[in-house]
Amino acid sequence: MSERYRVAVVEDTETQRLMLGHALGKNFDVSLFGSGEEFLMCETVFDAVLLDIEMLVIDGYETCRALRDAGQTDTPVIFVSSHNEPEDRIQAYQAGGDHFLSKPINVSELVYKVESVIAHRNALRELKSQNEKAQQVAFSAMAGMGGLGVIIEFFRKSAKANDYKAIADLVIDSLKSWGLRGGIQIRGLAGEVETSTDDVISPLQATVMATMRNMGRIFEMKSRAVVNFEHVSILVYNMPTNDPEEQGRVRDNLAWIGEGVDSWVARTDALDQRTRELGFLSDRIDEITDLMQKAAISDLTNRNKAQTLAIELLDGLAISVKGFCLNSIQHDYVINAAQEGIDELNACFE
Repeated sequence: MSERYRVAVVEDTETQRLMLGHALGKNFDVSLFGSGEEFLMCETVFDAVLLDIEMLVIDGYETCRALRDAGQTDTPVIFVSSHNEPEDRIQAYQAGGDHFLSKPINVSELVYKVESVIAHRNALRELKSQNEKAQQVAFSAMAGMGGLGVIIEFFRKSAKANDYKAIADLVIDSLKSWGLRGGIQIRGLAGEVETSTDDVISPLQATVMATMRNMGRIFEMKSRAVVNFEHVSILVYNMPTNDPEEQGRVRDNLAWIGEGVDSWVARTDALDQRTRELGFLSDRIDEITDLMQKAAISDLTNRNKAQTLAIELLDGLAISVKGFCLNSIQHDYVINAAQEGIDELNACFE
């Protein structure tokens, strides 16, 4: 990277802190912090944060959550820890972390990881900026042109849609407002939804959309047209072919609606996927906790049983050796040997 980005190293062990600072100093402007409290008090906005987990007062998880709560939602956070158990990584993910590195740190991997997360953050910011500019241009154009109030209303209502059927119904309402007949097919992680201005989509409409979905962004055949995006296809039967100018406006309107639906599906699927992942991780944590509790109970039960059996064995042995005609030295030797074995067994449980 040609630009000097600012990186924070939050580590309460001085030798580790200095080592990480030295490793990153050639490529970045590095600030070192000995605790989570010291880091959170700093007003500097960093391009990436290396965060130790085990720290006094405020650990790495709490520090990361506080950073996210403060509004720095896109600042990459890389957890650095000597622990590499699945539970540690799950907690880091739930706290808002982006990546996880295990100690001891490989310097080349560390530098590459920091460069990668910053580049990814920059790409997301650029994409967000482009989307915001595109939306501003689109809304400005729509607000200044007659007949596009339908599109504005569609985007206003789409923000409250909560499933594929709801967003598909909004598209159908828009088609009806423009006096168009047709249908829509939405495709995503939750499956496919098809509906029509005629309430029920016909097998012919479904076949046409399935056939034409791979024929480019906009495909027209006389009075019929299909607008295709990754997650949506919109079919219209009665394009105004007698008025090229009106036909162009309808084509543009359909493209705006289609792009809006496509973005909505992609955003909704991403959110649902993350929710499912978090639910899966939470279920695994509950399962692991339950298994650990059962193992602890089983261990205690087995220990008590073993100790009881050992005492009974020793008592039985003491009674039995009386009939072996042993002298007192031999008798004590046998009893002591048995006692030592039982003591070793108890030590193993401890």
